[in-house]
Amino acid sequence: ARARVERLGFFESVAEPELYLDHDSSVVVVLRVKEASTSAIDGVLGYNPPANATESGYLSGLVDLSLRDISGTGRNATLHYDHTTASTQTLQISYLEPWLFGYPLNLAGDFAQRQQDSTYTQTTASSNLSLALTQDIRIIGTLSYERVIPSNQDSTTFTTYDSRTITTGLSASIDTRDNSIAPRSGVVGLLGASYGIKAIYGPAQYIDSSTPASIGLSTISLDASGYHTLFSQKIVGVIGLHARSITASGSGRLDASDLFRIGGIFSLRGYRDEELIASRYAYANLELRFMMSQLSFFNFFVDGGYLKKDSTASSPAELPQYPLSYGMGAQLESPLGILAVSIGLARGEPISQAIFAFGLV
Repeated sequence: ARARVERLGFFESVAEPELYLDHDSSVVVVLRVKEASTSAIDGVLGYNPPANATESGYLSGLVDLSLRDISGTGRNATLHYDHTTASTQTLQISYLEPWLFGYPLNLAGDFAQRQQDSTYTQTTASSNLSLALTQDIRIIGTLSYERVIPSNQDSTTFTTYDSRTITTGLSASIDTRDNSIAPRSGVVGLLGASYGIKAIYGPAQYIDSSTPASIGLSTISLDASGYHTLFSQKIVGVIGLHARSITASGSGRLDASDLFRIGGIFSLRGYRDEELIASRYAYANLELRFMMSQLSFFNFFVDGGYLKKDSTASSPAELPQYPLSYGMGAQLESPLGILAVSIGLARGEPISQAIFAFGLV
């Protein structure tokens, strides 16, 4: 019972259960809890100096607004905005309605808009319905609509199609962690597959008789992590496995908006945010954590894997890459919330090129 309450994420601490025998011989279980902050607004602002004399510096940052357990109902709403580079920014709004009609069904909705460099604007609206089969296992159905608009359709260089995509997907998840923020034991995993129909509308100068009116997109994904204490409760070993693959059916080909972008503090540390681009990848994270409190730790890590970029409508296939990095980091409780920090170095890079990164968990 204590573990189930801790995993809700609404409480800063949950004491050991207390059992009392009532006057009618029934047993009363009491859990003493300390409620965590359920509403927060966080922001980070940074300045990126110019890389050379021909460039100019720019501001980057993010803003997160989180409303958890709204009015004690378990409803969640979040707003996220980030401006990662001079011309890339993302806005995302999400909402979760738990226990729909009193059944173990969660309904979630999400809206996101991304301006990717000067290449395209991607707008996505999605919803998913998840059914709890047991305390730890869920089945999730997803429906999404995506609109991609090239930023400059009169450009002489093709990058992306003007397209609309409707996607359906099915996935299964398991979560046996004792704590969702800084677990010491358990596993968490999500295995999913989806299929989308992408209708192509332009740009007109790149549409000819050989261009299909629509393309089928198949995606398979896996995210899994395991946690276990080593030698004592203060030392935790972590292994994470993550993989994605997207393919186009028939004579259709992917474009830039279909590809995965990885790298950064929550994927491959030691690489810049979204530095690596692939149509399929698999990588592992290995960590040794030294716990400083219930939610804080410092760690040493090694990240490595495989990625491949297949040919797209605008570029040929590239040789496989095998990224590898190592470093150290920490997760800290702060007035801003739970802050993750890492210093990572990619294989073959001098120490001066180590990447310092931070983010809110």
